Formats: sequence, C-alpha cells, structure tokens
Amino acid sequence: MFDIVTIGSITRDNFLESDFNLIPWPRVSSGKAIIFPVGEKMSIRRVYSTIGGNSANASVTLSRQGFRAACFGKIGNDISGREIREKLQSEKVKPLLGVSKNVPTAYSAILLHKG
Repeated sequence: MFDIVTIGSITRDNFLESDFNLIPWPRVSSGKAIIFPVGEKMSIRRVYSTIGGNSANASVTLSRQGFRAACFGKIGNDISGREIREKLQSEKVKPLLGVSKNVPTAYSAILLHKG
C-alpha cells in the first residue's frame, strides 16, 4: 500500500555548466539568456545527470519526507531508463513504469552559467 502515487513525466535531466556568454533578455524570469555560435563546440566545465520530470521529482521528494511513494510513468528500454528505475528504488520509491521498446527515455539538457 502506498501513501501516494505520482503520475506524469519521467526524464533524464543533464546539466551542463560552462562560461556561456550572457545577454539581457527581458522575456524570461532571470532577465538573461545564454548565447553561443550554432554548430560550434562549446567548452563544458562539468556535466552531471539525475532523474527529472514531475512524477519522478515529486515521488522522490515525498519519499524523503517519509511517505510511501510510487512513481507511475514511462521510460525507454535503454540505459537511462534502467538508471532511472535504480535511482527510484534507491530513494525508496516503488517504480510503476511502462517501458517503451521503440521510444527512448525522455532526455533534457539544462545549460548552467558559471561565471
């Protein structure tokens, strides 16, 4: 029995830290945007990955607060999907996951400026 079951997206979040060039951009909450030349290599200081998505994030947060949580969502039949399952289990979250044979695990890249 679970206290809560979260339902929604599950992703592999990849964070890339660099000294990106910043410009003022009032359309976003930070007021800044990152710019870089299209098609060119970027020097990246650090890369790290973790699970993400609303279902995964919420279930881990609730589990850490002592709730018996389960995470319902979909992953791909790939290394990212397997690592997400393992991470949920290590966080004491029951993974209730559909596994797609044809579609990879959702993936996002988050660019972080470290200046």
